[in-house]
Amino acid sequence: CCSCCCNRGIVASRHHNYNNNYNNHQTEEGISNNTHKLIIEPSPSPPAPLQIYLALNEDLRISYRNKSLDYCKIEGSIQARIKNSPNAGTDQPTTFTLQVRDPSNQIDRLSQIKTKFVVGGAFHESRQVQVSIPSTCLKEYVPLFKYKCNDTIMPIPLRAQVLVKIREGKCRVAIQISANPDNDEDIRKLKVMLRVPEEIDGATLVSNDGGRYSTSSSVVVWSIPKLGKRSSHTNIKLMAHFRWDQQQPASLPKFPIYVHCTCRDEQLSDVFLEVPGARVKMDRRFRLFHQEHCYIASSQAGTAPG
Repeated sequence: CCSCCCNRGIVASRHHNYNNNYNNHQTEEGISNNTHKLIIEPSPSPPAPLQIYLALNEDLRISYRNKSLDYCKIEGSIQARIKNSPNAGTDQPTTFTLQVRDPSNQIDRLSQIKTKFVVGGAFHESRQVQVSIPSTCLKEYVPLFKYKCNDTIMPIPLRAQVLVKIREGKCRVAIQISANPDNDEDIRKLKVMLRVPEEIDGATLVSNDGGRYSTSSSVVVWSIPKLGKRSSHTNIKLMAHFRWDQQQPASLPKFPIYVHCTCRDEQLSDVFLEVPGARVKMDRRFRLFHQEHCYIASSQAGTAPG
């Protein structure tokens, strides 16, 4: 009937209004909650600490002549590379304080290699300077200083002897390389070079020790993995035979010998470096350039030095 329909319409209308009121209440409450919601912004991350790689390289040059020490020189260089900088990604240079420590007073002279990286400091008095490296050089080692050591430090890591004799149409050369028993570590990756004089045909070389002759430099080269008290060899003997078609000479040929090697994680001096407020990783190494012009000669007989 009409009243029933009207009643149903009223119920339906009331139900519709209830739903609308509920939805409106939810919407207004949501808006109200969003209006009063506390938004926490993420805090900026702190700048990365300064990380620096410092390289301290030293070269030892020793020469013996007629069994006497001719000279012993130690020269070093200091390089720096920025591993991580607070100014990374900007045009701002990275500046830090470098301190060169020499507790045993072994440095005779210290000088700058590239002055454009050094911006201030009483270097000659305190050996402390301000270094500024531009952003374009952050990924590479830049040379900063070089130094020479005085005579208070005179290490002798090894010695070499050469014996020469001519017999039965051959020029025989015996070499002995001996490590200093006072060395703390083994000497590794040695390169032994024997210079062949002009009167010897280096192409006739016979060597059972892995020696190779270089025609461009007129030297015989041997490679020795390591030498020292920790290895199985504190000394090593090498042999080189050459054809000799000439008569007995008035004086025997001279064979200068050169020994080169690189020792990592070691250095010769007591010099060390500091950078206050930074994380520093040191890379130390020294290279040895040893040469001897003294030798033992025998025209008829002889044995390898030992």
